[in-house]
Amino acid sequence: MAAAQGSEVKGEGPNLCEPQPTVTIYISKNVPAASKKVTRELSSSQASTNSTLATQSTPGPQPPKFVIHKNKICYHSPFFSAAFNSKFIEGMSQEMTLDVNLKAFGIIANWMYTQDIVASSGEPPDLCTLAQVWILADRFLMPKLQNQAMTDLINLSLSGKSTSKEIMDCCHIADDHAAGESRLTLIALLFAQLRL
Repeated sequence: MAAAQGSEVKGEGPNLCEPQPTVTIYISKNVPAASKKVTRELSSSQASTNSTLATQSTPGPQPPKFVIHKNKICYHSPFFSAAFNSKFIEGMSQEMTLDVNLKAFGIIANWMYTQDIVASSGEPPDLCTLAQVWILADRFLMPKLQNQAMTDLINLSLSGKSTSKEIMDCCHIADDHAAGESRLTLIALLFAQLRL
């Protein structure tokens, strides 16, 4: 099986021996209305290209957030590096809102520090969560995590610890991703055939 493609991170990873800046990722999936939004306000001078950021709060529940060291997230993901080192709103505010699965993103945030794929309970995640981690790793350009998630997916499905329903749910997640044209879809179909 071919490994996920992308540029592998080279050199030693960043350390935390000195104070480091952080970024904030808000997870908006299943939150009715974002309770925090960042807007760009132009300065009073029309000739000026400078802008300022204003944070407006609206009533409602705060979306869950992850505060991650910027050097960690940018080291592991070109997607986040491009966003947080840009002149766009994410680069200026050092904040981003994502509409993703909270559990899967939590596993990714933890992986950036530990290189282990584990759920908040300390146990390995289920098939569906692993599939969602694989999809997000694809989106965030993290081939090392993608390969590790795929290995865990294969091992879990071959272990016999997954139910037929979990395998079918994993197939649906895989089919929804990239219109069914990904390595995840092929692996999910193989899982399903092995269970029949």
